[in-house]
Amino acid sequence: MKFSLLSVSYDDAERKSGLYGAIPDLMIDKLVDAFEPNYMRAENFLRVLRESPRAENIAYRQGILQDFLDNRQLLDDLTESFKSYDDMRRDWQELRSALGTYSSLKATADFVADTLSHFTAVRGLTEGYILRSEGLNALRSWLLETSDGDAIRELTEICSLWSRDSIADYEWRLSISLNEVLRLDLASVSEVAEITETALLKRIFTKKTDDSAIDLGEFHSDEARAMLGGAIDEVYFTLTTIAGALYEIFRGLSAELDFYVTAVNFVEYLRKSSMSAVFPSVEGSEIDIKSVYDPLLIVEGLGKSRIIRNDFKPGKTANLIIRGENAAGKTGFLRAIGISVIFASAGLPVCAESAAIAHFSGVFTQFSKAETLSSLDESGRFEQEVRELSEIVGKELNGALILLNETFQSTSYSEASSAIVKVLRRMENSGARWIFVTHLSSLLESPPASASVAVMENFRFCAT
Repeated sequence: MKFSLLSVSYDDAERKSGLYGAIPDLMIDKLVDAFEPNYMRAENFLRVLRESPRAENIAYRQGILQDFLDNRQLLDDLTESFKSYDDMRRDWQELRSALGTYSSLKATADFVADTLSHFTAVRGLTEGYILRSEGLNALRSWLLETSDGDAIRELTEICSLWSRDSIADYEWRLSISLNEVLRLDLASVSEVAEITETALLKRIFTKKTDDSAIDLGEFHSDEARAMLGGAIDEVYFTLTTIAGALYEIFRGLSAELDFYVTAVNFVEYLRKSSMSAVFPSVEGSEIDIKSVYDPLLIVEGLGKSRIIRNDFKPGKTANLIIRGENAAGKTGFLRAIGISVIFASAGLPVCAESAAIAHFSGVFTQFSKAETLSSLDESGRFEQEVRELSEIVGKELNGALILLNETFQSTSYSEASSAIVKVLRRMENSGARWIFVTHLSSLLESPPASASVAVMENFRFCAT
């Protein structure tokens, strides 16, 4: 059993990245820094964004995030609770590694008991809230069912048994088995009881009525203690296995809750700027976004009145060329689309008034950067962009979205137009869709695949 608040069904396999260059190119890391002051939470949030998106997790995450937006106190309480849950396990591991077998057994029993108590406490935290999401309701139902189960009560009783300071505080009964040469093969604890009248170990074995019973007097004390030590080792190993299995149920939930804390911070950041955010519908093959805007403009200090919002609906056309005047906001518009697609795939709200966004298998970007212009000559810049594009076309592109910003704009290269046409055709043939911001007017005369390319011209994305 393993719970996840990020995935419908938990998958512990290595998660491949669904992004190539998109985080820095779209300046998502800078955006996250603006609303998430905690470095570790910010990094965890970006890690989730980088994972290959899965369509089945989008609505699942949207529902959980909406519950947390409606009940911020619940999110804060659960986050604090699962942070202490991780600390509890870390303390247990450090403690048992420094103790003897019985003391480690006692520490492990305490950890199991604390874990079970944590389950009850989390159940209490969720009570009293109206929860609509599949994930949080499943969590609450499991805790309710488990806390009332016979197995949990029995396990609690077993853990409470190991409350005394040493093995001398108990009366032990062992079951043993011998191998074919009458050597000890296995010794197991069959019964144990606390000693109340003396602190000494009264007996290890008691005389049984059957012939297989062995009295302590037939053995030397060190042999008897060796048998008892082996039996305690077996109990310790079993309880350690149970402890690991119990902790596994909620392992990683602390980091997953960090993702939601950052997501809530993102929505609150937009609300403070009086900017809209909406959960998109992520299905079908089209993109239809109303009043989309670039959230980086808020980070740069622009107020609501200066941020231009645009509708984006390329229709059934697979690909798009965007042309416009210098400083018209083409890059910001492309960035807004890219952030919207990535956030939508992660189950997050997008910066728009309404949105229906197709599900993409990944987002790949190639942005010509200002620092590249200053550090390289045109030849070097062209070669660098060729390398970056080569890395993209070498990926699995079926179902992906590719965003290209001013690629191959080196004016001294007359072959730039024909080169980019070949690259775009290859991307399309690989099953990808692309959006290309460019100054290359020749692409309008001979687009890569004229039946599937639309052109967007002469618009502004930011106010003057």
